[in-house]
Amino acid sequence: SLRYLAENCGQPLFVDPVSTKKAEKLLPILDKIHTLKPNRMEAELLSGVAIRDTESLRLAAKTLLDTGMHRVFISMGGDGVYAADRTTGTEVQLPVMEAEMVNTTGCGDAFMGALAWAYLEGMDLKETALAGLAAGSIAMESNQTINPNMSADALKARMEKGFTFLKMDLGLGELFGEKGTICAPLGLVEEMNASWGKMEKAQTPEEKRYWRNRNYDLYNV
Repeated sequence: SLRYLAENCGQPLFVDPVSTKKAEKLLPILDKIHTLKPNRMEAELLSGVAIRDTESLRLAAKTLLDTGMHRVFISMGGDGVYAADRTTGTEVQLPVMEAEMVNTTGCGDAFMGALAWAYLEGMDLKETALAGLAAGSIAMESNQTINPNMSADALKARMEKGFTFLKMDLGLGELFGEKGTICAPLGLVEEMNASWGKMEKAQTPEEKRYWRNRNYDLYNV
């Protein structure tokens, strides 16, 4: 049924592997997929690349794109999402958005739905990744599988909040070019994310000040 859908569907195909077992069924049709949203383990299985660091993460994404698919969004759990676009040659890696976690059921589905919505809205890679992260953060704030507060307006507001967070607090906004092309090594972005996390967990004003200054130092590299 997947092969028939892939070969006969006249619209872009968006796929979430769901599990490593089901991901195996996608191997014959990777070239027919427009957008794929695997987690780390699923990306490893489908690409044949063991993801251990930034370099291998980028290689896994490139290997998947080389099959012919247009976009890939690799969910990295607490480390956010890495996304790449074959057509534009762009890539982004963004951290998770802050949210009050109530229930994580449905977060992946919300993320996937937001990717399709963002595509229909004509958003670029960075905006699409933000949409997915925003949807996931909204989804986890409800004890229901589908947060009744989920809407296009709520999604846009959370995206704006997320973009402001990235640009003002981490300086990531200016690390990306006009169309989302990353203008700094992903390792630097990862280090900035880690530094921000340490500042969040700091116990004293002195520690917070140290890590905030460290963020600014990294931004000015």
